[in-house]
Parts: sequence; structure tokens; C-alpha cells
Amino acid sequence: MSTVSDGIPLQPSRSRIEGYPSSSVRFDWIAALISSWLVGGLFLDGWAHTHGRVDDVFFTPWHAVLYSGAAAMIAFLAISQWRNVNKGYAWRRALPQGYPLSLVGAVLFVVGGGLDLIWHTLFGIEVNIEALLSPTHILLSTAGILMITGPIRSAWKQFAPGTHLGWTQLGATVLCAALLLSTLTFFTNFANLFSRVIDVFATPSGIDTGWYSALYTMNADGTGQTRVAYQPGLSAWTGDWSPDSSQVVVSLSDVSTYRSDQSSGALYIMEVDGSNPRQLTDMDGNEYVPSWSPDGKKIAFISQLSAGQPIIYTINVDGSDPKSLTDNSSQAYMPVWSPDNKQIVFTSNRSGTNYIYVMNADGSAVRELVNQGIHNWGARWSPDGGKIVFNSVRDNNTDIYSIGVDGTGETRLTTSEADELTPSWSPDGQTILFTSTQDNVTDIYRINADGSGLTNVSNNPTLINQFPVWSPDGSKILYTAHAYSSSSQMSRYDQESIGIASVLIQAALLVGLVIVLVKRWPLPFGSLTLIFGLNALLMTVLNDQYVLALPAVIAGVIGDTLLFILKPTLRRGLTYYGFAFAFPMIYYALFFMTIQLTQGIEWRIHLWLGAIVIVGMIGLTIGFLLLLPEDQPEQHSILS
Repeated sequence: MSTVSDGIPLQPSRSRIEGYPSSSVRFDWIAALISSWLVGGLFLDGWAHTHGRVDDVFFTPWHAVLYSGAAAMIAFLAISQWRNVNKGYAWRRALPQGYPLSLVGAVLFVVGGGLDLIWHTLFGIEVNIEALLSPTHILLSTAGILMITGPIRSAWKQFAPGTHLGWTQLGATVLCAALLLSTLTFFTNFANLFSRVIDVFATPSGIDTGWYSALYTMNADGTGQTRVAYQPGLSAWTGDWSPDSSQVVVSLSDVSTYRSDQSSGALYIMEVDGSNPRQLTDMDGNEYVPSWSPDGKKIAFISQLSAGQPIIYTINVDGSDPKSLTDNSSQAYMPVWSPDNKQIVFTSNRSGTNYIYVMNADGSAVRELVNQGIHNWGARWSPDGGKIVFNSVRDNNTDIYSIGVDGTGETRLTTSEADELTPSWSPDGQTILFTSTQDNVTDIYRINADGSGLTNVSNNPTLINQFPVWSPDGSKILYTAHAYSSSSQMSRYDQESIGIASVLIQAALLVGLVIVLVKRWPLPFGSLTLIFGLNALLMTVLNDQYVLALPAVIAGVIGDTLLFILKPTLRRGLTYYGFAFAFPMIYYALFFMTIQLTQGIEWRIHLWLGAIVIVGMIGLTIGFLLLLPEDQPEQHSILS
């Protein structure tokens, strides 16, 4: 027999390469930049949620950015895996050290994305805190963290402890550390002062939260909620815009006598930011619910003596020529000018029940417009003057209605079981704001003029938000708000507890990450500035509190300077523990200082100074807890 030997060489088997492929600065930086894309998409999607830009569908532009970033990372890891397997590396070791877990995260992300689509289809889009705690979102966040931390694990394997490294070698690690911190703070956003600062510092200390009310503004989409500067000891109650949107008129009452027989309040005009307040009225009793005339010349309001009926007055914007339009024979409430400046709509009980009336601007030609239901009030004109929107109690439920100025075409616009009050038509006539008590929380909502498209605008469960009014240019909303009283849902104690819990949780995340890095390597100058600044900027994007990024950046610069001067290591224990104690205190001292300068911090010194000290203790404690078994006591001394 002959053997087959035709001179064709057999294919040699591919030799197996032991170990892992070497990582490189280029590989780490590519992973870090794609991680930035992924985390940027996460915050863009978060911004869309907080700004009411999310519909009840999965396929949105915001999801497109998020998932395309994830797809880029998955493709980068998968291609690298495939190429290295073809070179002869075992599939379990076909990525540089530190990145196999990133590949696991990529697989989990694909699974989580599919489950998230099913979840949204079955149960709808998550809102508020639901978006942070949804099971599929938790799976996706875990997968994302595994993916973006590849450069950190890679550096851990490549560079020995204590190695002096520059931005080229360690920059990708520092960037991914900032992205890791930001991902963690994003998913603990419910306990983060960058997004809840207005909740925590809403009511002055020592004031009965159920009676104190402050004037606020927010953007038309509900972001940028800001307390307008207030007069000490005065509680704001209803306000209105000047026709050019540059000023507001507001009723301010003495908090100490509020709702008592001795109560007194007056109207004040001030700039939108609360500056330059000047008293407009000085009458006996209370003046409230002002309405600025469209021509900018007069203000209509209610004046009420403690034992008398509320009467409608008008006054010139310079405080001259007050005139009464109604008399003391019946109650009158909430006058609002018509767009053409010729009429005023108001509520009166002159027929025995609160109905809606219209009269000429001089008080003449009073006519009844709405005589159905009870407690009809909160009336406002549509921009074209053709309709009036108001709230009314029908079938034991308060809802929003609209009606033609001729009394025809009455339409019910809301149908929930909650109470809907004080509607306000947008300048373009497309939407209507109002206050609603849905879910036992008093928030400001928006609907389309036909009653569709219900959206929670203020979305602030820690405040009672009331009397919303569109600015004439349509860009902002003026409203009043106060905390829940001590006997109701959200007391001042609850607010302060939320604030302190937020400080402690975020300080632990921040300090833990920084101390891990500082223990491992001398960080290049600017590392803390990048970590603190990027995290703060991303968090402030969610609710447009951009001014709060400034103290984080300053704290980062100071922290970098301390690292450069102190050079903390375990062998120089005093500098190591001193840095762990000092830098979180500096961070939060600057934060509270910014709050004081921008809107006023209402916590007493015991609380805010105690918070600053306790974050220092957290830093010191974490410094001790992060000692590894190889960090033997004889190797360093706290006094060395």
C-alpha cells in the first residue's frame, strides 16, 4: 500500500500565547473616551427625564445617545477580543488585564437593554425615583460600571503603588474615576444636594413651615427652581409678572401675625431676582392676589380688613390713586385683567355662592359668567381674550374648566380625583398650568388647552407649590411654595434629615474614591479638579443648578494643591490622615458658602457646621478602613 504524500504541507496548529495581551496608553484612552460617551448619554437621558422630554416610548433621541455609547464600547471590546483570540490568546485572557470584566459588563448591558425594552413596554416609562431604582436600570448601571472601570483596573495591574505618573499614563484612569463617581451619584440622585438643594433650604429655621411661604421662579419646563430673595420675617402669598417680565408684584405678610386677627400684609414690587424691593401699598389689613395690568400702568388686588369683606382695588404702579371697584356688601376675590386692559374677571359670593363674574376695569357693568357648581375661582383669561379658565367644585371634586367670555362652551379639562386649582394660560394659548394634589403632593402641572398631555412640571414632593403664573414672554413660571407643616407629610425636620443624609451619602462616595486613588499613586496635579468639577457639572445639568459646580471646582484646585504640598502616603501618616480629614470639609464648606451667597442657607450653625465636621470624620474613618492587610502598623505612624 502507498501512503498519501503529495507534497502538500499540513497546516501548522496555532501556538497558544500564555498570559494576557499587553495594555497600552492608547488602548486605555480609547476606552476612557468611549466611557465618556456612554456616561454622557446617561446624563443626557437623565436630563430628558427631569425636563419632561420623555414620551411613553423606548426609542427616544436620549436613549439613542446612551445606547450608541454602549454599542461603541461593546464593539471596541468585542473587536479587541476577536483579534487577540486569532493571535493565539485564550478567550478568557484575550483582553488586557482589567478589561475582561468590562467584557462581562458588555454582555450584561446587552441583556439588560433587551429586558429594559420589555419592562418599558409592559409597565411604562419610569418617573422620578422609579427611574433610579427600576430593576432593569440597576442591571444596566452595574453593567455600565463594569465597562467604564476597565482603565482603572488596567492601571492597577500596570503601575506599581507609589509610581509617579503623568497625565499621559494616568489620565484615562482619572477620567474614568470621575465617570465612576458621576454614575454612582446619578443613581443616588434622590439623596444629592446638587439636585435637591431647593428642597432642603426652602424654609427659614424657626418658622412654622405650614404658614411660611416664599416666592419662587422656575423655567417653563420646571427646571431651575429658584427662591426669589425674601424679606426677613415676611411670608409671600401670590404674585404676578410685569408685562415685560422684568419685575414681579407680590403680597408679603408678617409671619409672626400671619392668619391672625392682627395680620397685615402689603404689596411689594421687586426685580425678578428679588432685588430692589419697594412697598407699593400701605393700607389697613391685608393686600393680596395682585394682578398687573397688560399696559403696565395699574395693579388690581384684594384689600381686606380683619373683620371686613375682601374688596377689589386698583392702584397705579407708583402707589398712587388707590380705587375700590367693589364694596363691602359681598366678598370679591382674585381679580385678573383682560388682555385688552378693559375688563376684570373675579370671584364673588354676591349671589350666595362663589361664582365667576366679569366687570369693566372701572368696576361698572358687572355680569355673571359662571353660575354652576360651588367654589368657582382662580379665573384667568386666554391670551386672545376669548375664553376664561377657572376651577370649580362639581360632584365633590375640584377640576379645571374653560368657558367662552359670552358664557357658552363650558368644557371640563381635568378629570382626576385630585383637586386642581388656580389655572394659568400660557402666552401662546397652547397650554394651561395649574396646581394639583395628585398622589397627596401639591405640585404644578401642565395640560394642553384641550385637556390632554398631563405633565408634572414642578415635580417637587417636599414643597406645597401654589398659584403658578406664566411670565408674559412664556419663558418662566412664578409661584409660591412652602414646606409641609410639622403635622403633615413633609416637616422641616424631614427636610433637614434629607439634607444631612444627602451630605453623608455623597461625602462617603466622594472620599472613598479619592482615598483609594491617593493611597495607590501620587496623582498628577489637576486630578481632583477634574473629578470634582466633572461630577458637579454633570449633576447640575439634571436640574440646571450650574452655580453649584463652582465650589466643586474650587475644592478640586485646593485639593490638588494639598496633594502637591503634603504628598500624603501611609509612611507619612499625619499627612495621609490629615488630607482624608481636611479635603471633604473644604468641599462642603465651599458648597454651603455658595448656598449662602446665592439663596441663603436657613440651617442654624449647629446643623451646617456639624455637617462640615462630620464629613471630615467620614474621610478620616474611610482612611482607616481602607488600610489593606499588607499595610502593617509598623510600616507607618500617624505621627511620622
